[in-house]
Amino acid sequence: MYTAKLTVVMHSYVGIGWKAAGSGMPARDAAAGVNSRQIKAWVRIDNWDAPDDDYLERSVAVGLGVGGSGFTTNFPNGRTATLEQWINESKSSPENGFEMTIGAPGSGTGDQIRYCKISPWVNYQQADLESRHYHLHPTKNPALFRCDTSSKIRAYKGGCIVWHIRPIFMLDENDDLVTKSASHIAAALYNPQTTIPKAGNGVPKKIPGAFQWWAPGCTYGGCLKVTRASAKVKGTIPYNNRKKAISTCKLFIRQYWDSDSCDEYPFASTLQGASQTDYHFSVAVIEGEDNCLAGSRLGHWYNRVRLLETDEFWVDTIARNTSSPRSGAPGYVATNPTPEELFHLDGCTVDG
Repeated sequence: MYTAKLTVVMHSYVGIGWKAAGSGMPARDAAAGVNSRQIKAWVRIDNWDAPDDDYLERSVAVGLGVGGSGFTTNFPNGRTATLEQWINESKSSPENGFEMTIGAPGSGTGDQIRYCKISPWVNYQQADLESRHYHLHPTKNPALFRCDTSSKIRAYKGGCIVWHIRPIFMLDENDDLVTKSASHIAAALYNPQTTIPKAGNGVPKKIPGAFQWWAPGCTYGGCLKVTRASAKVKGTIPYNNRKKAISTCKLFIRQYWDSDSCDEYPFASTLQGASQTDYHFSVAVIEGEDNCLAGSRLGHWYNRVRLLETDEFWVDTIARNTSSPRSGAPGYVATNPTPEELFHLDGCTVDG
């Protein structure tokens, strides 16, 4: 029997803007030669303990267990080296380790989508058969990535995203620019019975989208699904959602003027919006600028996390005077800067 600490750090990329990229696929903020449809992995081994006297001289193979149509890796059978080599490499480059690369060439048609599963493994050669081979990640639940080169996402030409966990759109009630929008979303998700319109007939009101940290991949449903159709085109789902929300605001709240706006949740740009009869929704009359800024951020976020038609996502908020998500989700709240191509982040776009 042997024990060890095997660490595999995965890093996917997105490209630079389509205009700047031209015919190439350079990755943003990456070393020269890296393209936006590659995934890098850094492997290191520490804390090795084995009963063999010559264990440092024995070979250890580590592989990424890559699966998926069209994906390639520079180490298809894993990388084999003596344990001493692995350990020395980890010591000499403690922040990195040994680098492996996964590639996902585009298919040349449509959004050029490919899915990749990764299940890293280690094989201590010459050990007893019982403990020789070990999968770092369960083979029945591997890490999943999706790569695409959709022309709908103009800010980044190509990219790969984690797919087994759905992304979370988050607004902060401490941000004065979007306080009203964030507070409305919080009420809709966590206190829906107080929102307008009422469900009626004693029916409990439940509005979808609240992040379920115990099932981040939307295993049991509850996510929102995006539609990339335009709300400006008559007859589209976003157009109908917006129309229904505005009429509900005027009917159940009040008439409002140019300085105000009808905010809705779920967002007009989702398949669960106000016009969709299978779901409850909420509306509120808030300051127009607040609504516009929140909608603009949502639209840019769709691009950042590469959401395409019917892709699922979660929603959460940070409560006033706190720094943690209301859902209680663990982890760090990312506040990445917007790409330079999207200079109009504070422009006006209602619900994406």
